[in-house]
Amino acid sequence: MTLLVAYTVIHVTISLIAIAAGFVAMAQLHRVHASVTVTVTFGTMTLLTSLTGFGFPATQITPAHIFGFISIALLATAFFAYSRRAVRAWSVTYILAAVLAQYLNVVVLIVQSFQKLPPLQAIAPPDSQLPIALVQIAVAIGFILFSARAVTLARKLALA
Repeated sequence: MTLLVAYTVIHVTISLIAIAAGFVAMAQLHRVHASVTVTVTFGTMTLLTSLTGFGFPATQITPAHIFGFISIALLATAFFAYSRRAVRAWSVTYILAAVLAQYLNVVVLIVQSFQKLPPLQAIAPPDSQLPIALVQIAVAIGFILFSARAVTLARKLALA
């Protein structure tokens, strides 16, 4: 196993843990007392995903780098807001920043899956972007609906 392959395996493992923890963290947004451990795991692993993503060889800034920079900014916003979540506005900011960071993770998962997995390559060969776009649109709609519901519930909890 080459060093780059080993590094890729580590990066992918971190990414999958981040995505799994992100979905658990999202499910807990509807609770009054969400697990700090899950929230910290999601944030830490998502940050590590972005940071390890910068370690791949590149001669110029790529879309992956831009996603990494955006993800880090979202995580910084999310954790600042999380530390002040008792204030309603910061609670909403945390929800939106954390869910958007998770969405970026999932978008990368979708794109990488279509590029690397033969069954998905058969559905969307390199010259056909429509299937990937349709999946991304469906996922985006799901994240938007989830975010709207989570923000609504957070506002109701703040008023209770």
